[in-house]
Amino acid sequence: MKRNIIAIGGGKIMVPKHREPQTTLIDQSIVQQVKRKSPKALFIPTASEDNVEYCNAFRNQYEKRLGCSVQELLLYRNRPSIRKIQMLISESDIIYVGGGNTLRMMKLWRQLDIDKCLDKARKRGALLCGLSAGAICWFRQGNSDSRKFKDESNKTSIKVTGLYPVSPMWTN
Repeated sequence: MKRNIIAIGGGKIMVPKHREPQTTLIDQSIVQQVKRKSPKALFIPTASEDNVEYCNAFRNQYEKRLGCSVQELLLYRNRPSIRKIQMLISESDIIYVGGGNTLRMMKLWRQLDIDKCLDKARKRGALLCGLSAGAICWFRQGNSDSRKFKDESNKTSIKVTGLYPVSPMWTN
């Protein structure tokens, strides 16, 4: 099975209203790859602790500008049931993970079995994408500055284990 991953190394989607997000070209490409009139996009902002401004910026870009139907999987504010989490992930054409603290995000996902839900989404052909932490998560491991979120002076990079080891199927 082909892995449908678009890993975005950088760029800002959160910009003042009068400016266009730096990620617009790649965001357009993501939506075009789905080949549906109004793809269902799921934004997972776990790494930013469900940052409201980040959610609004994603919705503005993907819903208002690019014509997607947008849902959010919020795990810090009003955490949904496991059944609702599974439903949100299983019904999405695009699963976009936001940037932030990769280490904290991966720990929480594993506690809630979100890693397994995302593996099922990959197997059915969902387009998996994200920026920074949302790019690192799709691979075996990546370098992360996650420690700076606890201590801003800590500039050390650590290796964070991503989703790749969830299943031997990730290697297909």
